[in-house]
Amino acid sequence: MRQAIILGVALALAGCSGGAQDGANTAAVADANAADLTPEGPGLTARLFGGGKPQPLQIQQQFANGAILYITSIQAKPTETVLTVKVVNGAERDIRLDWSDQKTFLVAGGQKFFLSPPLENKDLKVTEGSTMQGELVFLGTLPETGQVALVINDGMSDSQYSGDPGISIPLPVTSAAWSDDGSKKNSAA
Repeated sequence: MRQAIILGVALALAGCSGGAQDGANTAAVADANAADLTPEGPGLTARLFGGGKPQPLQIQQQFANGAILYITSIQAKPTETVLTVKVVNGAERDIRLDWSDQKTFLVAGGQKFFLSPPLENKDLKVTEGSTMQGELVFLGTLPETGQVALVINDGMSDSQYSGDPGISIPLPVTSAAWSDDGSKKNSAA
């Protein structure tokens, strides 16, 4: 948006000045700003979590009911954060990892980033004896903080009889995860 405003101001100034040289200089500046809007240019989203690449994680969390959650990566994008997960349901019942809307979220910098559940499985239900694998998308821009936690079924307990186990899992995200590696790839959300 800012680049568009600068480009508009530069073009307006070129139209107001009568000099051919000033118009050529302004056009060159406008062309340089326009180049930044290409996918290869250093656009506004060039500074991404992990340089725009998922940060690998090796987290295995066993629930008291026998289900196991594996978190294999995290990637923060300009408008969302994506966790790659696998859930193996070893419980003797179906389980739900988001039993009620906005009960599963990320916490970072004192803020909650709520899950955007898949339309076909809003409760993140995993049937007894099966495996669910995919990406969990949390909405919002993750702040640059080393303290990130995944909260599942907020307010529920983790017991061997629970079909809606509740737990909080700290994610070991280091400050290096937010470093800018000079990547020029823009996120395509």
